Amino acid sequence: MRYAARKLLTLLVTMVVVSFLTFAAFDLISGDPATTMLGTQATPETVAALRAQLGLDAPLPVRYSQWLLGFFNGDLGMSFQYRLPVRELLAGFMRAFVQRPENRRLHIYTDCDKMD
Repeated sequence: MRYAARKLLTLLVTMVVVSFLTFAAFDLISGDPATTMLGTQATPETVAALRAQLGLDAPLPVRYSQWLLGFFNGDLGMSFQYRLPVRELLAGFMRAFVQRPENRRLHIYTDCDKMD
């Protein structure tokens, strides 16, 4: 029983660490979503207002903890690109995946498949 509890705890800690590293990497790599959404001609005041509205002005650990709590409550956040809840986007993709039988097969093509 202690073995299983220890393994479960290790799994949870690993998942939190990996999700934090992924969250931080996307934060560093993707740039400022507010600037991307408003364009380069936006004034600094407009960008700052959108950053505050989206919660991007909070420190990274605070944003991560808010995201993690939302994740466990079923709230995956908003897509900056589509401006829709991520949960709705994933549901739409899953519906399309399930409804189309050709999507259920995994196709792996190699150079040999191109040869006649």
